[in-house]
Amino acid sequence: MANTSKKARIPYTALIIILATLQLVINARVNAAVPGDNPAYLHNTAGMQSLREGNFARAEECFTRAINRDPGVKYFYNNLSAVYIRTGRYEKALRCLEICTSIDPGYTKALANMSVASFYLYRFYDALGYLRKAIAADSDYTKKRFSREKVLVRIRKISEKNPENRDLKRIIRHLENTPENFNNTGQ
Repeated sequence: MANTSKKARIPYTALIIILATLQLVINARVNAAVPGDNPAYLHNTAGMQSLREGNFARAEECFTRAINRDPGVKYFYNNLSAVYIRTGRYEKALRCLEICTSIDPGYTKALANMSVASFYLYRFYDALGYLRKAIAADSDYTKKRFSREKVLVRIRKISEKNPENRDLKRIIRHLENTPENFNNTGQ
């Protein structure tokens, strides 16, 4: 009868090789999962820095490179749309955001940016629709981003450039007479 109390011995060298192989496999998986090591994410990081610095041409170039390297990442399209919004290219922003939301239909930041771009294009009904979707996806983020006071300041600035626009005047009046938690959009 065999002695079952004896432990199988693995040669020390084999144990070292197994541990080294496991470490390589773990490192490969971790490195693949870290976006910072991916060249597309490096372009995105550079684009974010350029965006913060107000260097919109460089930011656009970086985000475009990120998209070209990895076209399936929603963040890259959303970030490029931010450049377009800040530079007044709202149609281009909407095109990027449509791609972004085709990747993730519930991505709150993209829906919020779609609301902003639509508003600047005077597509108020569309802007409200995207705002409602953003609220449904993440009401805390949306309420913080679209506080009544922030929205009123922006709309008043737009209205100054378009003093005859009746829709803007109505929206301002509505917001002025709405409680702080105006994000209840009538759903």
